[in-house]
Amino acid sequence: MTGLSPSSFFHRPVPPDLQKATPGPQAGERRYSRKHLTQGRYDILNARLAYNDIPVGDGTLSIAAWVRNLTDEEYKIGGWEIDAGDPASGGIGRTAISQYGEPRTYGVDLRYNFGTLR
Repeated sequence: MTGLSPSSFFHRPVPPDLQKATPGPQAGERRYSRKHLTQGRYDILNARLAYNDIPVGDGTLSIAAWVRNLTDEEYKIGGWEIDAGDPASGGIGRTAISQYGEPRTYGVDLRYNFGTLR
């Protein structure tokens, strides 16, 4: 079958709180805020447009263009609280490091099926 085959995917498997920090007093009297390691609700929009079963030689060709994270949403997928040394000794103290999801990416897929028209 030759034709366009539009499709869309919606993903929402995100827990409301991705933090891995321990609440309460940290490093003496300093307290660490959980807000740096939490992630609120977000939506990721992906898109793909394909043209399939194009006769080429004795086979068929499929071409698809796709975009992941179409709106270029910035979102956290993980995070850690670390102790980066005593500030009095040149360190930066307790800090949070967040890992972010992939930015907008796009590409083209080409697929050739040999011998499908025999």
